[in-house]
Amino acid sequence: MKSRILVLISMFLFSSVEAQQYSPKGGSYGKKKSKYRTSSSRLKRNATDVFPLDPEFKLNGWFAAIGGTYMLPMSSGEDNTYIKQTFNDSIVEQFGKYTGKPAGKLGLYFAGGWFHSFQNPSFFHFMDVGISYRQYKGSEDFSGTYNSVLTDTMGNEIDLGSNSVHQTDNYSDQILSLNVNFTHHLHFSRYGFIQNTIGVNADYFLTKSRSSGPVFPGYTAAFPNDIQVQLHYRFGVGWKATPTLLIIPSVEIPVLTGYEFDSFKSSLLYFSSRHYPILFSVRFMFLRRTSEDCIVPEYDGPSNFN
Repeated sequence: MKSRILVLISMFLFSSVEAQQYSPKGGSYGKKKSKYRTSSSRLKRNATDVFPLDPEFKLNGWFAAIGGTYMLPMSSGEDNTYIKQTFNDSIVEQFGKYTGKPAGKLGLYFAGGWFHSFQNPSFFHFMDVGISYRQYKGSEDFSGTYNSVLTDTMGNEIDLGSNSVHQTDNYSDQILSLNVNFTHHLHFSRYGFIQNTIGVNADYFLTKSRSSGPVFPGYTAAFPNDIQVQLHYRFGVGWKATPTLLIIPSVEIPVLTGYEFDSFKSSLLYFSSRHYPILFSVRFMFLRRTSEDCIVPEYDGPSNFN
């Protein structure tokens, strides 16, 4: 009797573990499930998987995204300046100190492209390649004060007094970006999942609308290079809205600027301060059903039965 009870308990525990590993609510990619998916005779994944291997669905398709950008203010620009000029043997020296405070603004974001789900994935479950349009918008509030001193040909110093500069400078850049991403996803409910994506974006600044910057002794406004290559990370929480549609709200941040390399910084320099681009989007991924051709048999016998 005791032995039967022990056997029943053992069977119950074993079945519970198996249910947790293969429960539709989980749908995670564990080792056992990877082996299950690599079997050529049993291609069907869980019905709730993000990318089912059922012959009814293809492993690739189109995606689109719409959202916005926000230039997060980072470090403020601050520096001491000095400039020396000579006019007919007279020398003018100007000493100044300025501060530039950044402010972020919202911009537009659109993206589209093609994704491919790996039939036998290891860590990454699918990749995608696409093109995106993004707007970087922001401003800098500049304020500074400088003193001017004139030394004439006789060596006499004349204090020309101090001057103050205060103005707000704006920028609005439109960018075309080529993106390559690799994604790992994990189910947390029957149709809900989390995505972690690492990728590279190569950006080209199509148009640039920027203030020239303040006229201040020794000051030069700085801007990003026309071509940027960055490593980025994207986090998304999505759900399977229909058998063929995935909806994924996501946030993307740059991790490292590879070109033009900027001492491992991922923020961008506008005027004298740094701005950090953040992308918010809702992605739509469209699963495609396979088309099954029906082959009608043809009679290949004699033309008559006589």
